[in-house]
Amino acid sequence: MHIYSIYTLIVVVRTLFESYPRFQHPGCFKTLELVFQNYWWPNMLWYVGMYISHCDLCLHTKIQHCLLTGELQPLLILEEHWDVISVDFISELLESGGYNSVMVAIDSVGKHSHFVD
Repeated sequence: MHIYSIYTLIVVVRTLFESYPRFQHPGCFKTLELVFQNYWWPNMLWYVGMYISHCDLCLHTKIQHCLLTGELQPLLILEEHWDVISVDFISELLESGGYNSVMVAIDSVGKHSHFVD
């Protein structure tokens, strides 16, 4: 039985990717299966997965499984203060003066905020 350093084993994975055309970029589980035929080390799945998830060619040629986004729409340029606000509620606070929540109103233009009991 041979004992290899983790860096040597990463070179093994890289060699599988770069040297043998039939093994190039087969995906995480297929690569793991190919490496597992001759090698084993603790956390092998994690190391092989990390190596593959950072492979530039795999990242650029990966098929996207989500819908394409449409054209970006510019945000409106607001000029009047308090035309558009966002409201948030902070609740489940300790009761003080008969209140246990706070409403926060924030102005989108000036970034001013008001806290209401």
